[in-house]
Amino acid sequence: MKGASGNGGVLFMEHDDIRRAREILYLLKNLLHRCVMFDAIKGASTELNFFRVYQSCLMDMICIDWCKVFGTDGEESHWKNVIPSDDHDSFRDVLEEALSESSCVNLQAVWQKTKCYRDTASAHLDLDETKRSTNYPVITPLRVTAEVLYRKLFSDLKLEQRGGIAKPSEIMDVKRSEIVSHNAKLFDECLNSLSVWTNARQP
Repeated sequence: MKGASGNGGVLFMEHDDIRRAREILYLLKNLLHRCVMFDAIKGASTELNFFRVYQSCLMDMICIDWCKVFGTDGEESHWKNVIPSDDHDSFRDVLEEALSESSCVNLQAVWQKTKCYRDTASAHLDLDETKRSTNYPVITPLRVTAEVLYRKLFSDLKLEQRGGIAKPSEIMDVKRSEIVSHNAKLFDECLNSLSVWTNARQP
């Protein structure tokens, strides 16, 4: 991150930093959209493998994308490479506070569990079963940290640099709850219309 804080704490970003921030925002928006879909279907009761596989795919993609921005410092898209080094400690504190307010475990625990799942079960497969993740990560802390980073990067961009990027208020908080509720109702309608369907024989 080559940008530096200027007068009054305003962040001046070079062209490459602006491009990186925008790309990460698009990635985070897709991640948050998958979290919405995961939450919309997680409470439904169905034995249909079609939806179980879909939910598993959502989990895998959420974890993989989360690790692109929170996993390894060497990733070009890692948050440390788009937020100035002088702000790393304060931003980490904001992440920890957001997790605490959401009754989630600390960032280190979230990182270890999610990265282990990504490295041994979703993006890669560890053939040593003793090293493989044995259960899914919890989605809530992944969503919470993604929202914090989204707000931060969106705020750092100047108004003219935000073109085409959704405002946080359009995809988070009350609006997010409305979208989850809408999709949950849609999913219920799908299940009702498929009530006579059963799983096909496994290959």
